[in-house]
Amino acid sequence: MNLRSPFLHGLLVMICATAPAARAIAAKSASAPAVRSTPAPAPSTPEAPKYIVGPDGRRLEPPPPGGWLPDTAVICRVGPRRTTAKNFVDAYFDAYVPDRPGQDSLGRVQFLQSLVNKDVLGMTALEINRPFDFEDRLTMREYANRIYSNVLYRKEVLERVRVSDEQVKQAYEMFKAKIRVRRIVVSQRAAAEALRSDLNAGRITWAAAVRKYSITADREQEGDLGWSDPTTLSIQVALKTYPLRPGEVSPPIPQREGYMLTQVVDRHAIEPPDFDGIASYIRTQLSDAESARLADSLTVSISEEIHLAVDSANVAWAAQQFAPAQRTDTENGAPVFTIDASIPEFQPADTSRILARFDGGRLSLGTFIHAYSDITPMMRPNVNDFWLMRDQVVTTALEPFMAVLAVRKGYDRDSTAASLVDRRREQLLVEHLYADSIESKVWVSPEERHAFYEKNKKSYVTFVRVTYATVVRTSRAGIDSVVARLKAGESARDIQLADSLVGLGNMGSYAERLESEHGTPYYRVLFEELRPGQWSVDGPDKNGHFQVLQVLTRQEPRQLSYEEAEQYVDESVHNLKSEARLNAFLARHKKRYPIVTHPEWVMRVQFIRPS
Repeated sequence: MNLRSPFLHGLLVMICATAPAARAIAAKSASAPAVRSTPAPAPSTPEAPKYIVGPDGRRLEPPPPGGWLPDTAVICRVGPRRTTAKNFVDAYFDAYVPDRPGQDSLGRVQFLQSLVNKDVLGMTALEINRPFDFEDRLTMREYANRIYSNVLYRKEVLERVRVSDEQVKQAYEMFKAKIRVRRIVVSQRAAAEALRSDLNAGRITWAAAVRKYSITADREQEGDLGWSDPTTLSIQVALKTYPLRPGEVSPPIPQREGYMLTQVVDRHAIEPPDFDGIASYIRTQLSDAESARLADSLTVSISEEIHLAVDSANVAWAAQQFAPAQRTDTENGAPVFTIDASIPEFQPADTSRILARFDGGRLSLGTFIHAYSDITPMMRPNVNDFWLMRDQVVTTALEPFMAVLAVRKGYDRDSTAASLVDRRREQLLVEHLYADSIESKVWVSPEERHAFYEKNKKSYVTFVRVTYATVVRTSRAGIDSVVARLKAGESARDIQLADSLVGLGNMGSYAERLESEHGTPYYRVLFEELRPGQWSVDGPDKNGHFQVLQVLTRQEPRQLSYEEAEQYVDESVHNLKSEARLNAFLARHKKRYPIVTHPEWVMRVQFIRPS
């Protein structure tokens, strides 16, 4: 349904606070009176070139008159707080994507105004300094643990990675040959070591070892990976495998599913790529490999210290309950990235399942879900298979202990960590300020709801609802046959049901979509191009498959009655009254702080996403 009120439109204005309530607070202030703007000469910059070449060689937008502002240029002051051009860009890209305004001059000025309002609310909340309750203290402890864990990773892993020019040159030698490789994967390092000894001593043949011990699906092919080069093998595998002579077996190589032994079956020389053209790629791969090694070492060290043990059966069961948090579909030949923010619902008996145990505690599925839900949907890793879920369980279980280790090493005094923790504390204080000073003082009467509904009745309508079916075929002749059947009067749904009767259950789909579900696969085709009974044909895809999509039904919008819309009307009126009260609150408190902004500079801030 369409809930278009002035306030709800204002809710789409950006804010850089990560907590949802804090985002809404700053968004509601978008229509607050403009602060005093003091014209000032822009910082001088050298004459800019006609275009800028990005890191990937693309030409970026030309600089505006006067050139780009330096990162240190202060475009906003609120009391003692200063916002530089770099702060402005960082805050914009840190903001929740749907809440960001456009990057045109109006959007940038709106965003600048929101940062002013955020600073006013923040400083006011810090002055009041409402005492934290138990839930707040728990939130702060969990957040601080996450920040300290990140600092530990940066200090113990990322900042310790070193790749020399000599290492790059040595790795380049691998590109002068292709090798035929086969593998065995076992679950434990000790088992891998023992099996390697038996293979090298001739006590067991490779074929027998694969059949008896390997836990991967390529046992029937004796683990044959075919002809490979350093771009098709991971760098960790290549570094351990390329030095082998045919018939030799590598030391155990850690993998997500266990420990891998590789054997070179054959080798032949090839013409290597130009060194200068591939050196950067090699350095990146070596850096990633070293990062992974250091991270694994850190994880193993802490896991052994706390005697961490994962319950594989419960982890496997839990993984089956999750859908992919992120996936890439194809629409009209183009990739469509989809984020699923939903979390499965579990019965209390299931949330008590233990996923991992360690000294002094255990991690239940309920605790895992709480921690997983706290991750921003865009950043949530997929946990819909055993190894993905296991990795996240280990990460979740270790986080408090990583934080303890970080504090033990003094990383809690890191300036970035301290700043982030202080910012989160301020966000909680702002949320309380808003709840106490704004939300608690707003009440909507039945008369106000009725009057608002009558005035805005046309906004309260349902969304277009479409049902559709797809049919997939593996050849052009197959899809032409489907099209002929459609022209003869069959529907794609009928064809799909007929497919299922002959055992072709995965050759299509049937679904319903609402017009409000922007970004879902086939959105443009379903709501803008096709009408009921019409179809489109796509393909072939990378697998040589073709697809017919047919719209079956389309339910047009209808007017909602007052009873159906009452909840949404109440929310709209409540939001409008909250916005007015917040604007008045901001207007009062802005008088307490000297505020200077430079909206005339915002188009000279270069909007390049921070790396």
